[in-house]
Amino acid sequence: MNEMDEERRDELIEEHVRYLRGQGPAPDLSELSEAEAVELRRSFATVDALAGALPLSPPIEEDPVAIRLGLVGPSTELAESTEPADGDHRVADAVSGLSYQFPQSVEVHAVDLALADAADSVVPAFVCQSLAERVMVIVYPRGSEPRPGIQEALDWLDGDPDLTAVAFTSSDAEEAKVVTYPDCHRQLSPDTGWRDVSDALDWEPLTISLGRHFEQSIMQWDEVMGLDQAGSLDDITSDIPDVIKEERALLASSKPRLPHKRRARDFISTVPDELLEQWMAGVRSEEVTGEELADEIRQRVQAAS
Repeated sequence: MNEMDEERRDELIEEHVRYLRGQGPAPDLSELSEAEAVELRRSFATVDALAGALPLSPPIEEDPVAIRLGLVGPSTELAESTEPADGDHRVADAVSGLSYQFPQSVEVHAVDLALADAADSVVPAFVCQSLAERVMVIVYPRGSEPRPGIQEALDWLDGDPDLTAVAFTSSDAEEAKVVTYPDCHRQLSPDTGWRDVSDALDWEPLTISLGRHFEQSIMQWDEVMGLDQAGSLDDITSDIPDVIKEERALLASSKPRLPHKRRARDFISTVPDELLEQWMAGVRSEEVTGEELADEIRQRVQAAS
């Protein structure tokens, strides 16, 4: 909608959503041109069609996002799914170690061997999954030659687009290798130039190879929080007045239609520059926490109202 300000358009659509939810009147389009009103009504029709299209959210204890974020514990069914399907506990023990190394970050599921080819000596055993990774653990007989390589990994990765890697492991979990999709293709290395694909894989115990792979994608927040964040930044306090000036200019040019947005704009316009500078400098130097700042702003808003 070239003729209409994007912020104004978004506010009208927000008013329509609130109207559908019974939280306000229908948006007033009388001030719009005919072309703008027609285009906006088309957007309203799309909103109307999507309003009841989303499925209901699952119960919190079954929500996969909540489970991966550690908001709820794994279900009994999930806990039982880590039992080895073939009775060999050596691979299972190595895989279950991920639960101790990355608590509430990695889920382990046993693969139903009924889905595997009975004539194939190389069989899937477990799926290990985090927010960013989904790794299939595939067992091959100890001492078998040749061991699985790049082509076998590529077959599994092409067969299941959700996989990010496959982990080949011997039945005693002593010889294992994690192979990703990039490992199966020629790569450009900043140090050595083009590197051809090679089946000369480095084999090591499954616990080490699998743990290293997940460690690269799972953030160790406890260690990060211990870093000196303020000390690693340059002194930016001199930029604070310029930032406040730019933000005030943007705020002054805005024309919010919704009452709560207008009240928020009017409140910010009454806050002195000196106080905004104090807030920003305090947060940067960690003299004031985000919670403390939010409490102070809340008290000022209540006093102003």
